[in-house]
Amino acid sequence: MSYNSHKCLFGLAAAILLAGCSESVQTPTSYKKWNAKDGLFAVEYPEGWKADGGGKQGIQWAEFKKGSCIITIDTNTSGSVVTDIAASGLGGGDDGVPIDPKVAEKLAPAAAAHNWIAKDPQRFEKFKNYKEEEPTKSTPPIGEGRKSLFTASAGMGQKVKGYRVTIPTNTKAIIVFAYGAEKDWSKVQGAYDKIFDGMEMGTPEM
Repeated sequence: MSYNSHKCLFGLAAAILLAGCSESVQTPTSYKKWNAKDGLFAVEYPEGWKADGGGKQGIQWAEFKKGSCIITIDTNTSGSVVTDIAASGLGGGDDGVPIDPKVAEKLAPAAAAHNWIAKDPQRFEKFKNYKEEEPTKSTPPIGEGRKSLFTASAGMGQKVKGYRVTIPTNTKAIIVFAYGAEKDWSKVQGAYDKIFDGMEMGTPEM
């Protein structure tokens, strides 16, 4: 194949990719519900977005996409071990003096899991120039979590903005990345907040 043919094919692939990213994204006004097969989580997602998911051996995942905007939900069994270790350090000192609030926050199960995920490079391979703000506490029905606002570059250098969320459960940690092009962020940020605030336990499929 000639150089010009390779060039044309590359240009066509890039055009297709950019066309997908440029799909119009509107502020979500209605939602559908996704239920993980093992019942680990149930979550609303914007109606009209492409939905996919599944999993094996209890490790469930889900993904929702529309234009530049993507929500990925993954689970990890190691996160529960981290939270157990963190929780064991929250009992205070031997003298009965309450633990320092800043130390308590670092040892809180949700904070410990969130920080542990931040040290896993594989979770961030899709991004470049990744920067995130200090996490804030979130308390959806499924349990206490942590949420960090981040900026990065993704794909062909597109600037994106989004949330990284970690919610530990008794057996697994739920890991969420929800982001989109900076130009679309104002349209979806409120929807993302609604989705996280409403995340709950699902119903296992029989």
